[in-house]
Amino acid sequence: TAYEIYQCDWSSDVCSSDLIEDIIMAAPNIVALTTIKPHCVSVLPANTSRTSLLAAPTTGHVHKINSLVAANLDASTAYNATVEILMGDGTTYNKLASTISVPANSSLVVIGKDNPIYLVDTSVTSEATALHVTSSTGSKIQFTCSYDEIY
Repeated sequence: TAYEIYQCDWSSDVCSSDLIEDIIMAAPNIVALTTIKPHCVSVLPANTSRTSLLAAPTTGHVHKINSLVAANLDASTAYNATVEILMGDGTTYNKLASTISVPANSSLVVIGKDNPIYLVDTSVTSEATALHVTSSTGSKIQFTCSYDEIY
């Protein structure tokens, strides 16, 4: 469709596919990609400590997180789930979801196909590199992540 967009005329007509070029330009290490390899990982934290769900990609690789689901395995009690991204400096954690209650026998979609995020290798200190999860009680919340390894 051909129409003119004025500076004040921003709307929901812009699709994420329209932004692909901007994403590629912002992350030059995926410009010349040759491989996209799908993966799925899952972890059931045994205690309330921060647990690694997905480590940083190897140098020159990118992980595109397609989905992240927290499933409460308990039949009668709600438990809290926290999801954090570890930044490339190796010490800063930014929360994607903080102490979100997951009802008994239910699942919570933290990252869905409409809002993927990218993890880069640790050489980029200002960017997200890894995913970590926490459960308010051990062995109650199972976290499952579907992602593409791009290189």
